[in-house]
Amino acid sequence: MFCKMVYVLSKRLLLLPLFLFLNSYAQQGNYNFNNFGNKSILLSGNVTGSVEDLAVGYYNPARLTEIENNSFSVNAKVYQLSKLRLKDAIGNDVSFKDSDFKGIPSMIAGTFTFKNQKFAYTLLSKSSNETNLNYTTITKVKDILDEFIGDETYSGTIQIKSKSSEEWLGLSWADSINDRLNIGFSTFVSVYNEQGESEFDYTIQHSQNTLVASYKNKVRFEQTTYGVFLKAGLNYNFNKATLGLTLTLPHIGVWNNGEFYYKEVIAGIGPDKDLLVTDKENNLKAARRTPLSIAVGSGIQLGKHKLHLNATCYSGIKNYDRIEIPTIPQENKPDIAFQLEESAKPIFNFGVGSELYIHKSIKGYLSFATDYSAYISNANLINLNSQSKKDINFSQDFYHFGGGFELKFQSIQLILGTSYTRSSSVFSKPIEIESDLGKESSNITYQQWQFIVGLEIPVFGKKIQIK
Repeated sequence: MFCKMVYVLSKRLLLLPLFLFLNSYAQQGNYNFNNFGNKSILLSGNVTGSVEDLAVGYYNPARLTEIENNSFSVNAKVYQLSKLRLKDAIGNDVSFKDSDFKGIPSMIAGTFTFKNQKFAYTLLSKSSNETNLNYTTITKVKDILDEFIGDETYSGTIQIKSKSSEEWLGLSWADSINDRLNIGFSTFVSVYNEQGESEFDYTIQHSQNTLVASYKNKVRFEQTTYGVFLKAGLNYNFNKATLGLTLTLPHIGVWNNGEFYYKEVIAGIGPDKDLLVTDKENNLKAARRTPLSIAVGSGIQLGKHKLHLNATCYSGIKNYDRIEIPTIPQENKPDIAFQLEESAKPIFNFGVGSELYIHKSIKGYLSFATDYSAYISNANLINLNSQSKKDINFSQDFYHFGGGFELKFQSIQLILGTSYTRSSSVFSKPIEIESDLGKESSNITYQQWQFIVGLEIPVFGKKIQIK
């Protein structure tokens, strides 16, 4: 079939955009990829039992009772540099590289007291990813079409777009059971949106005359979900240590909506082979599922230094349809079916951080944390548009390292630091592109640097934190 032939033609051209596109999807399957709060970032999020900044509502609401003075925090975007390297991409020893410099999610938070009860409010950008890829092939001459006698000139363009974002707005409350034990609860309203679009456009022209054939394929989907996340926390104070536990319930969906658009055109081959298929669906049934998680952490005082320990267990997610897309009927041909499915395995992440006393006005921070991918299958645009029955699932296990300093100048605190993330994995090429490109897999290396500058200045008796 003509469209199948054109799809095979695109195999060498598709791999690099496919790799860069799937990398943004892969990060959605890593639950510890973004951290919040200046000290919490430097400690790689290992603060379930020892959080001290205004990310307390996110990491452990019970620790809210340990914040003595009401405060307000505005966190500007921390900037990050990301580098990707794909080895053996379209043949042995052929590599691609890509780099990106951008801002990462931000947070606004504050605490207040109402009728002797401690509260906190939090507005944070939980995640944000956007990819826009455009690729135009070079023009080639070859006999690839049986319907045209002799050589043909062909070229094509590939466009892939994806965008996802999630915003959280939360309210936290905490109280003391006794002098040592505290409890707390957080409720976050979540607004999640994901969009994906791919478009393939190929033109084939006979080298000796004006015969022209073309193939166009466009797929687009969008999912919008409103929901709620609930967190419950415990904090226990020992003489020289603290112990914390945070339970995060799975996403509670309130409203879900899916949209889908498909268009396929074959023209110029002949009446029996030309094709036009269009379909647009609104108000489709959609769903979003996240794991149940239990985090346990401790802050242990070692003289003037402090050790932060953390471990988190995440439940698995059974396979489900992110969007239920109806089949598209064709006359005298099999129906066109699409699947946008997702599933995840249980994950255990752990980490350690250290708070080092250097001088009465200087503290140092060092940290490490794992961030294993939970994806078994991930709902991505490439799978949705693939003519292969083989899922193109791409996941990466990340390792986070953090470090920095806290400098105190009378009532002003300055925080300087950086975090480094690295992963190395193997990406199995789809069936359509693996047969004639050397190895059946490619080696992928991902590196990311984040740069943090935090400033705390008392204003009207409150500390204003600026990153």
